[in-house]
Parts: sequence; C-alpha cells; structure tokens
Amino acid sequence: MRFILLFLVLIQTSNLSIAQTKDTVRVMVYNLLNYPDGSNSCSNNTIILGRQDTLKKIIDYIEPDILMVCELQHGPGGIGILNSALNTSGRTSFAMAPFIPNNSGSSNLNNGFYYNTDQFVLNENTLHKTTLRDIGRYQLEYKSVNSAGQPIYVDFLLGHLKAGSSDEAERAKACDTIRKYIDTAVFERNLIVGGDFNMYNGYESGMQILTTGTYPLQDPINMLGAWHNNSGSSFMLTQSTRSNATINCGTYGGMDDRFDIMLTSNSVITGQKSVRYLPNTYQAVGNNGSIYNDDINASWNSSAVPRSILNSMFYMSDHLPVIMDIEIDADPSVSIQQIPDELDITMYPNPTSDWLQLYHRSNNDHPIDVSIIDLMGHSIQQKSFPSQVGQSVVSIDLRQIPNGLYLIRVRSGDQVSTKRIVKFKSF
Repeated sequence: MRFILLFLVLIQTSNLSIAQTKDTVRVMVYNLLNYPDGSNSCSNNTIILGRQDTLKKIIDYIEPDILMVCELQHGPGGIGILNSALNTSGRTSFAMAPFIPNNSGSSNLNNGFYYNTDQFVLNENTLHKTTLRDIGRYQLEYKSVNSAGQPIYVDFLLGHLKAGSSDEAERAKACDTIRKYIDTAVFERNLIVGGDFNMYNGYESGMQILTTGTYPLQDPINMLGAWHNNSGSSFMLTQSTRSNATINCGTYGGMDDRFDIMLTSNSVITGQKSVRYLPNTYQAVGNNGSIYNDDINASWNSSAVPRSILNSMFYMSDHLPVIMDIEIDADPSVSIQQIPDELDITMYPNPTSDWLQLYHRSNNDHPIDVSIIDLMGHSIQQKSFPSQVGQSVVSIDLRQIPNGLYLIRVRSGDQVSTKRIVKFKSF
C-alpha cells in the first residue's frame, strides 16, 4: 500500500512539474479602421478621432500578449497604441516592432505589431511586397528554451489583402507571395498568418493557395466554407459591426462576412515544436452567433462580452478583433534573459544602402554605444547615443562605409549584443 501511495504521489508531483512549464499566450488580430485620424472620404460620415481610450478598454478586456493590427495610418499612431492602450492599466512590458511604412502600391495603410517582452524577444522584422499592401513578417523567440534545450520560435505574418468581391485575383497574388515565402523553409515552422483577408468564402483561390503547398496552413476552427451572407456561419463573422452607421468611412450592413482570420502551420496544431494551439480558444470577440446582419451592440446580442465592450467595438472599427490562445511548452529553469550579452534590439532596414534605424528597449537610461566592425575585427565607426527607459530609436549613418558585410556591436551598461548587417550600393 505504501508503494502504491508513493507511486501516486510521484505521478502527481511529475504532473505538477510538467504543468509549470506551460505558458499560455493570447494572440489578437484587429483591423483598426483608418487609425488614428479616421477618414472623411465618403458621404454621410461621422469622424471619430484618436480612439486610444476605446482601444484601451477592448485591450483591458481581452488582455492579448501579441497584438497585430491593420489600417494603421502612421508611426506616431502606432506609438500611441503602445503608450496609451497597451503600456497602461498596470502593464509596462509591451514593445512595438519597428514601424515600416507601406512599400507596396499606393496605400497609406500600414501594419502594426506588438508583443509582451516578458515573454518574447523580437528577432526579425521584414516585409514582403504585394501589389497593394505589404505582408509584415515578425519572428519572436520565447524567453525560455524547450525541454531539449532548443530555442522556441514563432513566426507571424500579417497582411491586409485587397477588398472587393471582384478582386479575388489580386488577393490570390498576395497569397502566392505568402506561399512562396513559407515554402522556402527547409522544415515546417511555428507559423501564424493573420489579418484582414477580405475573402468572401473559404473556396477563394487565395485561400486554396494558403491551405495547400509544401507546408499548408490550417484553419484552427476548420470552417473554410461558405460564410458570406450565411446565417449558419454567424458565429465566425467579423464584419460589419454596424448595420447603418457610417463612422470613419467604415463598411455598414451588419455582421455578414468573415474577413478577419488567423491560420497556423500544422506544427502549431499538433504542438510538435513546443507551440500548440489551445482548442476552442479561437473566436471573433463579441460574436457568439446571435448577431447576423445587425449591430454588434444590438440588445439581443447574447454574447458574454460586457455591454460596455460591445459598445466600444461598435465605435472602434467596422471589424471585430479575432483571438486565439497558444500554449508554449518550455523549461522554466533556463531563460535567454539569463544571458548577459543579449540586448532587446532590432534594426531596420537590413540590408541598407545608407541609414540604419536601431530600436532598443531597456529598463534603464544607460547610453547606447554602437560600433561598426569589419570582418577583420577592426572597428571602423563608433558613436554613443543617449537612451531612455522604454523604447529608444537611434539613426546610424552608414553612407561613408564601403559596401559589404559588417558586425554591429551595441553596448548598454554591462550588456552587449552583436548582430550582422549588410551595406549595399543604392541605384
């Protein structure tokens, strides 16, 4: 009997230890609709400026760890989200990926990406051009390794595809850009692809491109069917939050489309690479299926979301936020935060022909010392910059150094980080 009791205690202790290694991360994607300045390019329109406080209420309720946004009008608006909606209400650990203005087409609407620095470090921030708007790519590294001592990466792709029922071909071209990038990998990665896809059903050619190929993407709720104007799909619909009101030139007509979507790689579904989608956590917030072709804050919405938040979502955007939770299986005894020579820095653009923007996040105001080092180990450029608590941005002039591969060494206090940069000639 004692042996059996001891065996049971060991099982319980083992299970407790395993449970302590799992961290739940909430991912949220949200089209913010001409944020923050609004738009007056349509008739019978009401302009609501700012909306930081409205967004803050929604974020306070949802509590995301990763926030991906579409229709960000400019960089200062993105910083406003960071300071007024995320790093508030007791939160202090969020950072914004470097803001990259749209390089595709003529659209002035951009992506924004935010992450919890208590959990992640941003390793890479790049873009892929399409005919209209960039696809942003963001690679996060979790701050602990897995049980095998290996780092845990999650790649995010964020896009806002062309709107309109007649623009399926343009959406397919953008999806082909995503597909070509995904299939260049030598193995399947932890990948989450999200944004405003503007697709009217799951049979569109763009969706077929995304869900086939060498590494096909998966719909976490497995509902890639007919959703446009389909009351049977009402629980997954994300647009429009308004049946009649025209605010910031948003679409009206009530909830009748599933435009906002997150897809994942198969490894996120299975959890084989230490990151796993948690079943039944994917949802269009505020929509439980009781609203169809109506306002999201209609009195008969039986969602558990508080009425005040439904009202906030009505005024914030013509889209609903979409969320899902992922579980990360890590070894809590080993953290990359324990490595003293790593700083939380990102750089853009890299490669570059002239200037390099260096983004540094710190909990102190130690100066930032930057050295450019050639491959022979010679320091060819040195400069010191002031810093501040939170996120700092410094501009490094590389116009006078020859083209080639270099190391950039950044020192702040007793911490040092070294990364590679490429200088090339601009034509």
